[in-house]
Parts: sequence; C-alpha cells; structure tokens
Amino acid sequence: MNRHLGALLGFVLALGMGSWATAQSADLPDNLKSSTSLGPAEIQTIDAFVKGQMQRMVGSDAAAQAGARDTLINQATLRGKPSEAAYLDAYAAALDQANQQVPADAPLRVRLNAAIVTARVAEMASNSRLVDSVLRWLDDKETPVVLWGMKGAKFVLTPVLDNEPLAQRVNLPEAIVKAADRTQSGPVLQDAYAALSLGVFNPNTSNIKASWLNQTLPSLFELLADRVKQYAAGVPVDPQAENQATAMLVHPQIWPKLSAPQQVQAVQAMSDLISLGAARFAAAANNTPEAETLAAMVQGTAKALWVVGTRTKSTELVELSSRLSKTDVRSSGKEVAEMAEQVYPLLVEIAEFKGVTAPPKPGAAGSASAPTAGGAGQ
Repeated sequence: MNRHLGALLGFVLALGMGSWATAQSADLPDNLKSSTSLGPAEIQTIDAFVKGQMQRMVGSDAAAQAGARDTLINQATLRGKPSEAAYLDAYAAALDQANQQVPADAPLRVRLNAAIVTARVAEMASNSRLVDSVLRWLDDKETPVVLWGMKGAKFVLTPVLDNEPLAQRVNLPEAIVKAADRTQSGPVLQDAYAALSLGVFNPNTSNIKASWLNQTLPSLFELLADRVKQYAAGVPVDPQAENQATAMLVHPQIWPKLSAPQQVQAVQAMSDLISLGAARFAAAANNTPEAETLAAMVQGTAKALWVVGTRTKSTELVELSSRLSKTDVRSSGKEVAEMAEQVYPLLVEIAEFKGVTAPPKPGAAGSASAPTAGGAGQ
C-alpha cells in the first residue's frame, strides 16, 4: 500500500472513530428507543428525522456534515447503549432509505460519512436492514468508502445469511470478495477476512451455524485461491492478513462443521500459502517490513497446520509446523523454505488429505522471486 493511500486510510479510520457528540439538541425521544413495538406514526417520526439529518450530510457545509454524521450514529443508542430491537429495526431501515439521497457523484467526504454511519449503525442494529447500503459502499470507486462498507458488511452478514431469499438476492459473500480483489488494499482485505470469519473470534459468539458456513466458505476459498495466485506471482499486499482465514478454518467452532472436501480445501490453501510464503520470505531482503509480514504469515499458517497435525495425530506434521511457527524476521530464509517444502509430502501421507495437490511454484515478479541461498535472515 503506497504512503498516500496509507495516510488517507489512517485519516479515514480516525474520522470514523472520533467523537460521536451530537451536534444539535433535537434528538429522537427515549420512549421510541426503549419501545418494544412501534406503530406507523412512530416509524414516520424516525423516517423524517433520519431524512433530515441526511439532507444536512449531503450539503456543502463541512461542519454540518460532521454534525449530521455524529447525530445519526448517536441516535441509534439509548443513553450510550444500543436501543431496543424494534427501534433499531425501524432506524436502520430509515437510514437505508436515506442513503439513497446520496448522489452517485457526491464528493468523497459525503459518501465516506454516509458509509461510516452505515457501518456504525449496522454494528449496533445487528440486523439485515442496511445490506443494500453496505453493497453500495462496497462497490464505491474510492478505497476509503469501500473500507467502511466492509466494516458494515461484518455486522449485516449473518443476519442476511439467516434470511435465505435475501441472501440469494444480494450474495453478500461474493460482494465482499469482489471488493477485496478490486481494491487490493490491506485494510480492506483484513476486514473482508474478518467478515467471512463470521465473528468466530468474538467471545460473545457462541454458535456458528452450518448454514452460514455453507454460504460463505465458497467465497472464502475463492479469496484464498486468488491470494495464492498473487503469492505465486509476487508478494501481495498485507501477507499476514491470511492468518485470520487459516486460524478461522481450524477454529473449534469451525473445523468440525467442515465436510471432508471442505477440510481438504482448507488444508490445500494452507499448504499453498506456507510453501509460497516461505519462498517469498527467503527471497526478501533482510529485516525489511516485507520480510517481517511474510514471516508473520508463515508463522500463522504453521500454527494452523499444527492444529491440523494434532487433530489427525500426525506427530511429524506437529513437529514440523511447530518449528515453522517460530519463524521471524531473523530466521534463515533458506532454512524456512526448506522446512516449508516438507509440509506437502507430510500432508499427503495423512489419509484424509491424499487429495491435496502440490503447491504452485513461485515465479519471479516485482520485489520477490524464487528463493535463493541468500534470502531473509542470512
């Protein structure tokens, strides 16, 4: 990621995580926010309020835009805590409609503010009402807007997956992968993996439904396959982002729910990633940021393979992956690459993984090439 884009994304994240202080005194009444059911009149009140704030946000006054953004975020809460589900359902629905007021050619600041509000309200609402807004921001031409669209996707994905007709209409997992592929942005990729991991790393997530996995795994494997191709061609952005995916696949809430073919696909991705990642690490310049992120990817993938080895009682894979999991920027690139080359032969000795194929060979491209004797850590 270039410096300009990195600085812009840093500003964007700071903008979205700044003060949420309400910029005006007129708030929606607490009795609406605490109500367990709303009638047409109450819903109309919410619609009018949200529409009015959106009109301020699409205007030309920067201070008014920021105030409207903060107000729309704040009004999803009741004294700092999430409001009742009935209110949040109506509020998110009103916001989804109001986002249509944002012209396609609106300035970046306007679209970005709308995407930030969408993500923040989606986080509190935990429903599917904002999915069309999320899809719009995922398809935006500017990476900062896509980033906040991806943050919103994390919170609407599982409610969408629970609604089969809606899930089929929008195909949110596919949209997540397309946005990550199109932007080639490290932060967007990280949030894409976070969304597709279905909240499994959240301590409050008690059950990952098999139906969720069946709808998201094809997209997750598609994203991993695309990343493998990028490693074969060179060093992609943010190599350590893959650690989210590999850790998710071997998670106790996930691995037992995978079918036998899905477990093979998961192990295939790990085999390809560690082989190519180690080769790129060996070719990287000593103690560089690139070598550091590649080492982190090898380390994370090795930890996932350690879990696979433990579950399949492969002492050889456990021992090898344990050694690889200690890879850091000071490690010998040659030794790391040689160890990684032993992973695939061990995997195909395990009955469940005889269908795993040999990892692709790295080609010379960009800042990385096939491993040499004088790689990282030499």
